[in-house]
Amino acid sequence: MGLDVWFRDDVAHMLAAAHETLQASSRGAPPLDPERAEAYHQGFEDALRALAVAFGLAVPGAGQNGRGR
Repeated sequence: MGLDVWFRDDVAHMLAAAHETLQASSRGAPPLDPERAEAYHQGFEDALRALAVAFGLAVPGAGQNGRGR
């Protein structure tokens, strides 16, 4: 396994860009199934938050506001 180096700011920018893409695609057209669309949206945000924790950019157990429970 190689030793990849990632800068915190670069990872933060990549996660922010992925989140913006989610937001923009959600505004594109109304969903056919709003409940399923909301579940997908929440899951995507949860995945981004998990990556932020993995890279040390967020506190484990923190909600959307960035603070612990």
